[in-house]
Amino acid sequence: MSSSIQMILRSGVQNFTKWQRNPRIYVLFLILFCLIFDILSPFNGLARQFGTRNTMWFLPFLVSGRFIGFYFLMGIVLLFCDAPFIDRIQPYVIIRVGKVKWAIGQIFYIMLASLLFVVVLQLMIFITLIPTISFSCDWGSVLYTVSQIGIPGFYPSIDIRYSIINTYPPISATLLEMFMLWLEGIFLGILMFYANLKFGRTVGTGIGCFFAMMFLMIKSFIENVPMLWKITPTIWMEIAELTNQTLGTHPGIPYGIMMLTILIIVLSVGSIREIKRKPIEILEQI
Repeated sequence: MSSSIQMILRSGVQNFTKWQRNPRIYVLFLILFCLIFDILSPFNGLARQFGTRNTMWFLPFLVSGRFIGFYFLMGIVLLFCDAPFIDRIQPYVIIRVGKVKWAIGQIFYIMLASLLFVVVLQLMIFITLIPTISFSCDWGSVLYTVSQIGIPGFYPSIDIRYSIINTYPPISATLLEMFMLWLEGIFLGILMFYANLKFGRTVGTGIGCFFAMMFLMIKSFIENVPMLWKITPTIWMEIAELTNQTLGTHPGIPYGIMMLTILIIVLSVGSIREIKRKPIEILEQI
């Protein structure tokens, strides 16, 4: 049993060794850092202006922005666009460990890479705010003020929603948002893994882009269509909207967690079944 688990873990973790020689990964995280820095750096100037400090609990507000949330989703798509991760070495790995164990290893890799993606986003927020950061368990005076009354002449690129501040403690909100974004990353990663196995690499990437676009479309134009909130998985990552039960249009956080978990399990089973019957093809690295 222990040797089987080790083979599964190794077959998944070895995908991380490809990151160091893959420019796509460097470009992805550089773009995300520039985006976060551009959005949050004005808060450093604001904190200096009023002689106060920032806190690091900005992630829920970043995800709630329609464009920024869309960029995060596209970042996940870019991270996993090379699924099912079969390069010239993988056929030999599959022969050694077996198709089923290899597929489980790739699913484990998607879970771990999604977690790393979320942690890196939070780390980028921390790095951006280092000049004015304070290690407080409170939301901080900057977020409180901007969310409630605003500051004349200060127009941030994100909406600091008082509904989040009024509903959650900052650590709980940030951890919950990280968890939802992690589930979203796993869902998109395994969805692309399955679609690329079954139909070809470009199909899975196209489906991932479609769901990212659905997030943007719902947030921009069709936010008041209740059914779309219940059938669009990418919108469930935003705790600000799932917490808002106005008019009963939003399904709620338990619904989002339950549905994402079910989709992940179904797609994982489908991926394992697909890899069992599919011949292995070597794909060039993206």
